[in-house]
Amino acid sequence: MYPALAAARRISCVLLFPFVLLTPLIIVCPHLARSEVRYSVVTIFSPADAPTLGGAAFDINNSGMLVGEYSRIDPDRTRRRAFASTAPPDSFELPFARHTFSSATAINDAGQIACYGGRTPSVFSAFRYDPDLGMQDLGNFGGATETTGMNASGQVVGFSETSSGLPFAFRYTDGVGLENLGTLTGFASVAHGINDLGWVTGVSDGRTIFLYRDGIGMIGLGDGIGYAINNLGVIAGTAEITPDVFRAFVTSNETVRFIDTLGGPSGVFDINNRGVAVGYTVVGSVQKAFIWTDREGMLDLNSLIPADSGWILGSANSINDLGQITGYGRFAGEAVAFRLDPILPRLRIQISNSMALISWTPAWPNILLESRSSLSEAWKPLATPATNYVSLAVTNSQHFFRLTSQ
Repeated sequence: MYPALAAARRISCVLLFPFVLLTPLIIVCPHLARSEVRYSVVTIFSPADAPTLGGAAFDINNSGMLVGEYSRIDPDRTRRRAFASTAPPDSFELPFARHTFSSATAINDAGQIACYGGRTPSVFSAFRYDPDLGMQDLGNFGGATETTGMNASGQVVGFSETSSGLPFAFRYTDGVGLENLGTLTGFASVAHGINDLGWVTGVSDGRTIFLYRDGIGMIGLGDGIGYAINNLGVIAGTAEITPDVFRAFVTSNETVRFIDTLGGPSGVFDINNRGVAVGYTVVGSVQKAFIWTDREGMLDLNSLIPADSGWILGSANSINDLGQITGYGRFAGEAVAFRLDPILPRLRIQISNSMALISWTPAWPNILLESRSSLSEAWKPLATPATNYVSLAVTNSQHFFRLTSQ
């Protein structure tokens, strides 16, 4: 299912029009995917109590709430500060002490936030913030500890250094505490993503993608980094296609599958439960945010927003199951967090002589046009064209039409 329609498998638009359909004729028209506007852009403003040097968002939940960090200019120095935006475009700082460095890395649908902070820019403690319970220290293995991800039940992943300075992947679970997930060879590991089953992905020994499951432990999937894992167990990240050349991937049956590119190095930072991935790629010398689906491949998100928006989207860091995307880019000369909201397609019917042209824009893929002749009838598929146009014969009988997603 494509992200713009994942919120509802029902109609995006229903039109009543007096005609019956005979044999549908599919009009072969150019696909608009690489040039049409599919998203509106919401600029996420940093908290306004101090001058800033911009920010970035790292995660978004299914309510459109997002979290990240921004750089605040204090009288003595510039500090990274964790923020949350529960009512975009406004945001607020998480309740860390004033003179600490902090970052928020994940938010779930319950509004819990995985975050970390400390008084120096390199020695952090990991926390889970709950709107009702406040900050909860998650513990450590003896040294600096950072969060990277969290699932729907509040399990948190990240890494914690031992007293010797080596980092090890952890998973925090209520009632269990901080678990050391180990490594593949005993050197070091970092967890980056966790799904609702508690499966974890990340990198072990500095270069190997891992998948961790209870009862099985950690297995390696080849050179690279796993950044995200969805509830179907699909892992996404970046991997070496040739020595020191990294390219975005998704897995299929726990095997790395490189996806297409827009020209340069690339990586996936998130994949939702619809199999839609987002990340970054380099085109020439410019880093750009992308969206990828199995049907359409990789698309530059900059080509799917209004041309006069003033934005250059540099990285898409998270996508929820409704298709909303967050990350960072440049706006008015500053690094700023954004949220992209999908524009749902709208039906249009044009009559010419004995024919009706039915079209919809934006031309999202996986759209199904359905029809029925009365409100009591079941909806029936009319056509699933390769384009967003269908031509039908007209007579004097009414029909209802709607668009759904497959």
